[in-house]
This record gives sequence, structure tokens and C-alpha cells, in this order.
Amino acid sequence: DNHAHLMWNHSFYSAGRKLTTACLSATLLLLVLTPRTAQADRVETWGIGKPVGLNNVRAISVGGGHTVALKADGTVMAWGTIGDEGQLSIPAGLSGVKAVAAGAAHTLTLKEDGTVTAWGKDNYGQTTVPEGLAAVTAIAAGGYHSAALKTDGSVVVWGTWEHGITRVPEGLT
Repeated sequence: DNHAHLMWNHSFYSAGRKLTTACLSATLLLLVLTPRTAQADRVETWGIGKPVGLNNVRAISVGGGHTVALKADGTVMAWGTIGDEGQLSIPAGLSGVKAVAAGAAHTLTLKEDGTVTAWGKDNYGQTTVPEGLAAVTAIAAGGYHSAALKTDGSVVVWGTWEHGITRVPEGLT
């Protein structure tokens, strides 16, 4: 679709290009997408914690106190303003990333080889990737839990057990 959608306080504005916004404490992100390629032309941020060198962005994810961006070359950038608890400390040499997800104070990446990397606050095990987890096609990060969708259609969830969050319903495993 060749229309823009700018969402701010649940209102929309259309003006010709697709725009995605996300509000993060004192930082606002604006991802401008090119309709033909669905790859970001640029990411604009304003407020506290503006990153340097943010260009060629493929995807962004906003957590509780940080933001993570996936660049077209498969590398990752992370920034934020609320108490860095390790979620900004990208593992050395991390590359070949195809998806990112930000939780309250942790970050996940899905690599091209189907493996998951996690870092940040691990108070509930949300960054302790289950041993042998492979063949992953999608990831998601909640407040204090993480999830992966595997190529066989099964779902793996780890982290906090509160309210049954990590208990995968029968038929999804």
C-alpha cells in the first residue's frame, strides 16, 4: 500500500508513504518504509538517546527501556535511556541476523541459520535460550519472557512462569 499511516496517541494521518512509529519513554521513532521494497529509507529518532550511524534499517523493535534495530547488512544496533541492564550490550561479532525483538530489559535476535541469541536482564530466565533450540523462523519478546516459532510449527517459550505465560497450550508444541 502506498499510503502513509502515522500513529500518535491512537490517531492516524495518511500522506502517501507508509510510516510506522513507536514511542519509547523519552525517545520517539519514525520508520519510513519504501512501498516497493519494504526496506527502510531512514529511521528518525528524537528525544533522549539518539544513536549514531543508524541507516539502512530493515526492522526495529521497542522494549520497555530500549530500542533495537536490524540493519540491512545483518548487524544490530541498540540504544535507550532507562537503566541499561545489559540489553544494550550487543554480543561481540554478532552478524547474520534476520529478526530482532525487544522485551522489557532484554533483547533477542534470530540469525539466518535459525538460531536465537539473547542478552540483557535475565531475572526470570528470559535470556537463557533453551539448549539445542534451532530451526527457528520467528521470535518475540515479552516483558520477562521470550518465544520462538520453529519450522515444524511448534512454539517454544521461556522466562517467567507468572500467569502461565510460558505454558504453551496443547497442540502448539
